[in-house]
Amino acid sequence: MDNKDIRGELDLMLAEAELKNLRRKKDRPWSWNRQVLAGCAAVLLVVAGFGGWCFARNHYRAKAQAALPPPAADRVPAACGSACGQAGAKNAGAGCGA
Repeated sequence: MDNKDIRGELDLMLAEAELKNLRRKKDRPWSWNRQVLAGCAAVLLVVAGFGGWCFARNHYRAKAQAALPPPAADRVPAACGSACGQAGAKNAGAGCGA
């Protein structure tokens, strides 16, 4: 036998060993479970982040509205009358009694 024949036999044995190794790895049940677990963890993180964002957005919006002073129309003194602050009135920008 010359070198080519020996080299061919070694290549064949190596290919058979690789196929046997692949068959053995394919039989492991956790090989695909890792990918499923990683996908579920990613989805869970996205859902938790979105839920937290929605909660914080509504929570802080309600707090900010509660802390705001009442609208300006409620704070007009009674002595000013109806002309105070209206467009076209003489004393619209200067305040009452000007």
